[in-house]
Amino acid sequence: MLLIDINVVRRVMATQDVDFVFRSAKGLSGGILVPWRTDRWKGDLINIGDFSLSSSLVSTDNKWSWGIIGVYGPHRHNDKLLLWEELSSLQNQLSSPWCFLGDFSAVRHPTERKNCKLQTVLMSQFNDWIESLHLRELEIFNRKYTCNNLSASKIDRVLVNNQWANPFSLSSSKLSVRDYFRSLCHFDQLFTSEAYVEI
Repeated sequence: MLLIDINVVRRVMATQDVDFVFRSAKGLSGGILVPWRTDRWKGDLINIGDFSLSSSLVSTDNKWSWGIIGVYGPHRHNDKLLLWEELSSLQNQLSSPWCFLGDFSAVRHPTERKNCKLQTVLMSQFNDWIESLHLRELEIFNRKYTCNNLSASKIDRVLVNNQWANPFSLSSSKLSVRDYFRSLCHFDQLFTSEAYVEI
């Protein structure tokens, strides 16, 4: 993904009022797109990392701001450690509250893998990293596995910081059927039922 056509993003978001930031794919994977509705949000690019894309969003009506980090996790173990290092360094660059969402390419529990080898050391390291940043995972309601082949794993997730709890205490995440916009977050309390952010 070297370029993104604004018209494609408009069709996917079902509105003309859209803007976005993106990180190009490396080869056939790793592309990240963070779009938002311009009638509800003003967005700014904060950082393009090796495995992430950070943006800040400010609502147009009440000027409430938060950070969002789109993630595309690598497959190699050592690169996953670099991803978590990269994400840890971003927490100071973003306004609070903020969330990480996307493909982490890692599981937290044995029940999150089906028909594939468990990597218990990696699982433990991933959980330790989540705990070290005091992150909370939003529940995904409509699919147990987010990568389905002969084997399946829960690799897509939404992780939020502690400041997320008050304004978005009823937040949930629903996985989209479209691979290029996998996570659909619905912020129940702060916004109307039509206020979605797609990643």
